Amino acid sequence: MAEVRQAYADLRARGFACGCPVPPFEEVFPGTRTCGYARRRGEGGEDDFYCLPCAYERERADLKTALKYTAYLSIEERGGRAWYVTTWPGERLAEVTSIRRSVKHTWAGLKPWLYFRAVDLHGQAWIGQGEGEGTYCRLRRARGRA
Repeated sequence: MAEVRQAYADLRARGFACGCPVPPFEEVFPGTRTCGYARRRGEGGEDDFYCLPCAYERERADLKTALKYTAYLSIEERGGRAWYVTTWPGERLAEVTSIRRSVKHTWAGLKPWLYFRAVDLHGQAWIGQGEGEGTYCRLRRARGRA
């Protein structure tokens, strides 16, 4: 835990790239699912740190121009199961419109695999694949409709 506290102290000294204030360590970690910040590769090749609200705005903006994207698959239970493509903290980026379950052949044997279509917050169609709920997924821009 001492290493985490030191890394966070370094972050507070450096500050967020978005200009938002870095909250105290004790306000970020208790009861949260995340570390309270996001990393993005900066112009000089080093990681820049952003507060989560600003990082989400950047993710949404990136979806407008990206041809390929990496995110996470999530399920919400609201009168049924609804699949979404989200950021690490769970902010929605796209809604999955269709899903097909399959298996993938790996050196260790068969592994469950999902292929899906999704529509992002801007109405753009994507095709994606991943292992399942709570895991990362890879997407690419679809031609036509999702």
